[in-house]
Amino acid sequence: MPEPITITLQQLVTHGSCLPRQFGNVRGNDAVVAQITKATRAELWAALGAQKLARAGPCPALYSNYGMSVLAEVIALRYGKPWPDLVRERITAPLGMTDTQVQLGDKAGRVVAAYAGRASAAAWDMDAFVGAGGLRSGVQDLVRFGRALLQKRNGPLGAPAERFFTPLADFDGGQIGYAVFIDGPPGKRSYSHDGLTGGYRALLTMHADTGDVMAAMASNRFAPLPQIGVELAQSRYPVESEAVPLDVARLPDYAGSFRVSPHRIFHVVAEGGSLYIRSQVGLFRAYIPVGPDRFTRPAGGARVSFTRSAEGQINELMLEQGGRVFRGARAATPVATQQILPAGAATAYVGRYVAPRFLRTAVEFNVRETAGQLMIRSTTVDWQPIFPVASQPDRFRYDVPAELQFERDANGSVTGLVLHENGDLRAARQPLLP
Repeated sequence: MPEPITITLQQLVTHGSCLPRQFGNVRGNDAVVAQITKATRAELWAALGAQKLARAGPCPALYSNYGMSVLAEVIALRYGKPWPDLVRERITAPLGMTDTQVQLGDKAGRVVAAYAGRASAAAWDMDAFVGAGGLRSGVQDLVRFGRALLQKRNGPLGAPAERFFTPLADFDGGQIGYAVFIDGPPGKRSYSHDGLTGGYRALLTMHADTGDVMAAMASNRFAPLPQIGVELAQSRYPVESEAVPLDVARLPDYAGSFRVSPHRIFHVVAEGGSLYIRSQVGLFRAYIPVGPDRFTRPAGGARVSFTRSAEGQINELMLEQGGRVFRGARAATPVATQQILPAGAATAYVGRYVAPRFLRTAVEFNVRETAGQLMIRSTTVDWQPIFPVASQPDRFRYDVPAELQFERDANGSVTGLVLHENGDLRAARQPLLP
C-alpha cells in the first residue's frame, strides 16, 4: 500500500498542494458552479480522503478552490470553531467591518442584484467552499482591511498582518504570500487579490511603498475589474515607448514558441515588418524594438527580452509585465500563426446569439471584433479569442477543446451559431439590445 502524501498548510495557502482546482475531476462551468454552491463539508472531507496525488508537494502553483476550502476547515478544527466565527472574532469585529459576513441576516436587503452581462445572475451560497469565497463585503470594509494590513505589526492586526506579506512561493510570474499575490521588485511591491462568485466581482490592491489601497466591487460577472487591475499595474511598472531602428530582415530570428511552464507558452511571429507575441490564451499583439533583442508593447506595459546562445541563436525569452516576470526556453511546440480574418470579414459574425435550454436559463453569446480578431463571450465565460479553422468556412476554434460553427441562410446572412463542446448547443441570432 503506498505511503500517504503529506500536504502542508503552506502548500495550501500558496496553491502549491498539488490539489486540483475542484475536487472529483469536475469539468465544465455548470458542474463547477453546482459543486461550489451545493457541496457539503462532509463531501469535501470524503473527497480529500479519496484524493490521489501523483506526487508530493510543493507543486507548481495552480489556483485551487478545493485547497483553500480544506485550509479553512483545518483552521476551524484547530481552534474548535466554524471558520466564519473565527473571521468575525479575529478580523472583521476588531476592525469594525460590519458589512463583511457569510450570513447576511438583516443586511440581505442591501445586497445589489447580480448580473452576467444583461442577464440576471444568482448569488452563491456555500457550505464546503465557504472558506474559498463565502464572505460578502463592501468596498469600505475592503479598504479598512487593506489599511490595517499595511500598518503591519503596528496596526490593529499586529504581527499576523506583517507575516501576511511574506513571500512564500512563486506564482504565475510573481510570488504569493498568505493567499495574497505579490508582484514587483522588493522596493516597489504590489499586493492584490481578486474574486468572482456568481455575478459579483471584487478587487483589492495594496502598495506598501506609498500606502495606497484600492478596492473595487461590481455586481456583474463581466465587469472589467481584472482589466482595471492590469492597467493599474501597467502604470506602476511602465516600459520604454520610443522605438529604435531595426533591420526587419532579422525579425524571423525571434520567431518561435517559448515554454514558460506546463500551463503557459508564448508564440512569437514576424509578419509585415513587425513582431507579434501572444500567450496560448491571448491575442497576438505588436511589439516595437527599443534596444538590442528587446521589444515593448507600451499600451500593455509589457517588455520582452531575448537571450542568445554562444552561437548567437535566440534560445530564451523573458517577458515582464505589471511587475511579473515570465521566462521561457525555446520549445519544439508548433508556432501558432497570426490568424486574422480578411479585412471586413469579421463584421458578418458580430452580434448577439441566444440558445434556449429546457427548464434552464438561456445561454447568450456576444461576438465582437477587435482589430480583425473575433472575440466571444457567453453568459458564463468572459471574452475569449476565436480563430478560423483552415479550409472550413464559418468555423472557428477556441484555445480549449471547443469549436464554433456559424450558420447562414440562403441569402448568405449569418443567422446562428453552434457551439461544439461536450455536445452541441445551437444559438439563434437576435437583435442587439439598446
